[in-house]
Amino acid sequence: MSQRVSDALNALTPDRLPGWSAAIRVGQDTWVDSGGVADVHSGEPVTTKTAFRIASLTKPVGAVLAMQALERGEISLDEPIARWIPELADLQVWRGGDHAVTETVPADLPLTVRHLLTMTAGWGMSSKGDALDDVLFASAVSPGPEAPKVAGNEGYLAALREIPLAFQPGQGWRYHNCSDVLGIVLSRATGRDLDVLLKNRLRGPLGLETLDFQIDAAVPVATSYFLAFPDQDSLPTATARNRPSFLALGGGLLGTALDCLRAFDELWLPKTISPESARQARSPQLDGPSLAAAITMSGEGTSYGFQVGVNTEPRPPRGGSGAYWWSGGTGCEAWCDPETDTSAVLLTNAGIEMENGPSYVAAFFDALSGG
Repeated sequence: MSQRVSDALNALTPDRLPGWSAAIRVGQDTWVDSGGVADVHSGEPVTTKTAFRIASLTKPVGAVLAMQALERGEISLDEPIARWIPELADLQVWRGGDHAVTETVPADLPLTVRHLLTMTAGWGMSSKGDALDDVLFASAVSPGPEAPKVAGNEGYLAALREIPLAFQPGQGWRYHNCSDVLGIVLSRATGRDLDVLLKNRLRGPLGLETLDFQIDAAVPVATSYFLAFPDQDSLPTATARNRPSFLALGGGLLGTALDCLRAFDELWLPKTISPESARQARSPQLDGPSLAAAITMSGEGTSYGFQVGVNTEPRPPRGGSGAYWWSGGTGCEAWCDPETDTSAVLLTNAGIEMENGPSYVAAFFDALSGG
């Protein structure tokens, strides 16, 4: 399998993929490899020690931190988040359809931690596009390849407060922003900044060398070509060296493939949470309108757990029923199939939205499955 993966990805460099690093675990055996270049201008090669912007692969890390906090009694699934974020009490809900986004009604339920973990609160982007998406992408809290440039948690909340919920709590599914709000809940509930929480509760216990919101100058970082390369929409490595003003749990982390694999495996082979918490996080959590909305993004035969997608039926080459997974917009994939005790992480510096993006994702999964 490992040689198939290397051959498949190297066949795409440099024309369709600047560089990549991958980590695969099968049972007790772990393999790590890399190829291509970290920067197309300097020609610096990618190594297994190269850190990448992992974008939305940050979200499963947030799930682990949340399950830790749940087990410690610092938060609870069905407690209103207004306990920790009073700024988000008394929210308004967009009337939807052809109504202006200023036409709202009061939320009929308080938002809870469960809503944030399952992305059913009402914030975020839809898979089809609507007037509320336009407002979100014009705001300071728009989803993107780097953390929102706002003045800390308070700046994020002030901007988000101006955007109504898309639906009544629990009655739909929208992507991304719930994860950032979850991060604020965790920070306030534990009394720690997210980078400190990450260091003390995940990086330290798992022995992770590089998984953080900022990367030390001694660690190589891949230039991220978010939409195309070599010149369009690149994110220079310099921006990875500074601590962001807002620590985004929706997409703010950088890391190596091996460290991402070890963190992602916490939902299958946990060391920092209980097996029951891990099982709950990777189990389907949606039904009704929330499930229908999520499927429009992730496809038939899927659901959503706590910050991860979940297969509800076999989806070759992406695993059997019960496999859990997620992607990052900067060109990242993480996947685990408990049926085969196999986990895999692919980090690249070519965004998944670019024209050639699907070619390397398909090649990765085909190689994993032996196709």
